Amino acid sequence: MKKKFLTALLIAATLCFSACSDEEVFTNPDELSGQNEEAVVVEEPVASEDVETIAVDDEQAENGSIRQRGVAGYVDGSVYRNEFFGIQYAPAMGYAFLSADDIEKIGNLSSELLDDESIKESLESGQTVIDFLLTDVLMQNSVTCTLGKMADDSFTTEEIEARIDELVPVLTQVYESKGFENLICEHSEITFLEKETPCISISGSFSGTEIKMVQVFLVKDGYSATITIQADTDEKISTLIGMFTSL
Repeated sequence: MKKKFLTALLIAATLCFSACSDEEVFTNPDELSGQNEEAVVVEEPVASEDVETIAVDDEQAENGSIRQRGVAGYVDGSVYRNEFFGIQYAPAMGYAFLSADDIEKIGNLSSELLDDESIKESLESGQTVIDFLLTDVLMQNSVTCTLGKMADDSFTTEEIEARIDELVPVLTQVYESKGFENLICEHSEITFLEKETPCISISGSFSGTEIKMVQVFLVKDGYSATITIQADTDEKISTLIGMFTSL
């Protein structure tokens, strides 16, 4: 149950960041917890210590294993790529991408199970879509990329910091209402794609477990990608976010 709750929290800032109204999103915070109680079993990750980018050849492109679908990315082997936002992620040893079925078991839409039109319709209707969810075996440390549609198509990267300042008190209220203790939710900065980038930094304890989260926001052409890093130490957060590279 705790894992399900934490996964629900991953999309809280995404909902608020891309929604027309904070009040509309958080009228009933209990809705964030999802409806599906089915357990998620994560298989033992199989990953190489070599996290270099996997080369893409013409044959792979022709047979359809490599593709970009509008705003959504794709996982090819052990590497996630999103050409729309210009990012890729190669996980380190001990981490694996959750399957689309498992993402849906915890009550979220997975871009892998949707066609281009369905992704667009879902985002346009105000829903969020998980583009990838990476986790260790115990689901204690994770990386999530969640897609959303901005209320204002003209929203720019320069406006992110102002939006973060608006989000912090709203998210603080949501997390406290869910039972977080010793909560610190603040506007901060983290190194992302070799640049100092504004982010939301969250730390506290839930059911006796120390939790740390960092959320970075990318915006382009009216769409957003929220990168959420959840881990039990600051060092692990830095390591996990450091695996992102630019395309």
